[in-house]
Amino acid sequence: PCSAETDAEAPATSALRDLLDGFGYVARTRWVRSSVLLAAAMGLAVTGPLEVLLPALLRSGHDNGAAVYGTVIAALGIGGLAGSLLAGSWPTPSRFLPAMVGAWTLGCLPLAVPAITSNPWAIGAGLALYGACIGIGMVIWGAVLQEHVPLEMLGRVASLDFFISIAFMPLSIALTGLLSRHIDIRTLFIAAGLVPLATGALLAALGQLKMPQKTLVEAGED
Repeated sequence: PCSAETDAEAPATSALRDLLDGFGYVARTRWVRSSVLLAAAMGLAVTGPLEVLLPALLRSGHDNGAAVYGTVIAALGIGGLAGSLLAGSWPTPSRFLPAMVGAWTLGCLPLAVPAITSNPWAIGAGLALYGACIGIGMVIWGAVLQEHVPLEMLGRVASLDFFISIAFMPLSIALTGLLSRHIDIRTLFIAAGLVPLATGALLAALGQLKMPQKTLVEAGED
C-alpha cells in the first residue's frame, strides 16, 4: 500500500517540480521574462478593445456592422499571415529581443485608429499592419525559444508563455466592459495602442531589453 501511494504521489510531485522549475527559469532569464511580461501587458490592453469595443463601434456606425467587423478582422489575419511569411524568410536577428519588442509595440499603435475614425478601410489597414507586426514578432519568438532555451526547459517555458499570455485576456474583456461605462471608448482604443509601447519603453529604461552577452557571442558578435 505504501508503495502504491508513493507511486501515485510521484507524478503530482514531478509535475509541480516541473512547474516551479519553469517559473524559476522564466524569472531568472531576462529576455524570456521581459518577453512574457510584455505579452501579458498586450493581452490586458488589447484583447478587450478588439473583441468588445471594435464590434460595438462598427455595429453602431454601419448598417452591416457584423460584415464590416468580419472584414477588418480578416484583414488582421491576412496581415498576420504576410508578416509571418516575411519573417520566416529572414535569419533570426542577433539582437532578437529589441527586434521582437519593437515589432510588437510599434505594431500595436494602429489599434488607436478607431479613436480617430470609424472608416472600415482605415481600421482594416491598421489591423493588417498590427497583424503583420505581431506575426513577425511571433516568428522571432518561436525561433529564439528553439535556439536559446535548453531542451529540457523548452516545453515548460513554452507552456508558461502561453498560459501567462492568455491569462489576462478574460480579465481584459471584463475590464473593458466595465471601463467603457465610465471612460470614452476612444480613450480605451488609444490605451490599446499606447500601453504596449509604454511597457516596452519601461522595460528598456529598466535595462530589461539588453541582450545577454553569451547570446551575442553565440550569434558571432564581439
